[in-house]
Amino acid sequence: MKALTPELQNLIDKLLLAKEIYEKASSRIHNEPMTNQMKVLAERKSKFLTDIGKLVDVDFEEHTMGVKDRLKAAWEKIAIEAEHIFLQRDEGEILGFCIQREDELIEMYQEVLQSKDNELDVFIKFLFESQLAESRILISELQETREAYNFQEK
Repeated sequence: MKALTPELQNLIDKLLLAKEIYEKASSRIHNEPMTNQMKVLAERKSKFLTDIGKLVDVDFEEHTMGVKDRLKAAWEKIAIEAEHIFLQRDEGEILGFCIQREDELIEMYQEVLQSKDNELDVFIKFLFESQLAESRILISELQETREAYNFQEK
């Protein structure tokens, strides 16, 4: 099993945060197709985290606790921003916020894949490359949803 590197740790932090955001978004959006889309996004992130757990030595219960300590300020800022958006119930802003999270994840996948310090085995590399491609597709889907409902980018 691969050891947990700082790059992988940061990626897992972002994935856990994205999963939580999508779960919250699914409960706050009143449009059923968009609610289902957010639920699917949360499930995909959860499945990907499970897949990482099978290939990388990480204790998610302990890791989740560590995330809050390591990223407390960033976590609180994003949580406040998300809560503000969710309270307004503006689906367009929620979609924009989710697109922004996926953009951050794409950057993290690229960082992990390009890291010279991080020798990835073939399975992990394939997993991250697949997830990178999926995140790009998800961004397109979210943007299409935003356009279909005629939400303006803010």
